[in-house]
Amino acid sequence: RNTDSLAPLWYVITVTGGVYGSAVIIIALTFYLLKYFKKEPKKKSSVFFFAGTVLIFQILISGSTLFYFKDVFRNPRPSQLYISERVSSDKSGKEFLTAPPEEKSLYLRKKIEENKRAFEDVYPPILSSWSDESGFSFPSGHSETSFFLGTILAFVLFKTGSNKYYIFIPVIWSILVALSRVVIGVHFPADVVAGAFIGLVMAFIITSFKKIKIIFNKNI
Repeated sequence: RNTDSLAPLWYVITVTGGVYGSAVIIIALTFYLLKYFKKEPKKKSSVFFFAGTVLIFQILISGSTLFYFKDVFRNPRPSQLYISERVSSDKSGKEFLTAPPEEKSLYLRKKIEENKRAFEDVYPPILSSWSDESGFSFPSGHSETSFFLGTILAFVLFKTGSNKYYIFIPVIWSILVALSRVVIGVHFPADVVAGAFIGLVMAFIITSFKKIKIIFNKNI
């Protein structure tokens, strides 16, 4: 709600799990590893291999979810159901839920604009995200990204950090991003659970690669 003092914080958290947030994290991870292995120039190419692998998996995860899985399940977002039930009494209010994302986005913007008073209690940036994020709900792409990158970061920090407790930072971030998707109204709990599971599985696959393990082997 607009009166919720934590609304801006939840919105910022959810943004960090998006496209720009994931790009910043992968770039920062690359620079961190280059600095960590600066005394081992032979591992420079391995660092780029690792970062490239993470990037490719991230693109595959996001792409398959956006262009395949969401369209297979075609579950509407809670925000879309809320808008349709609050401002539409005609049949079109339900039919728009299965429309293509572009049409759905235009419909949502139109209904929000025509019924401003009905949404005065919603934090403006979150309200904008309701019309911008017009795709289907299941599974949550942000949750996939946060748990995928969060697990990768935890793995790297465990292997390279002087304080092993640092691994809890990306873990907590992952959980908060997933929670934020439910809090701001764009996903159901089942969406984020499924997304988190996919992200975890993909991260464990990468960290199980023999070539990846060798990079962090201090005896090499």
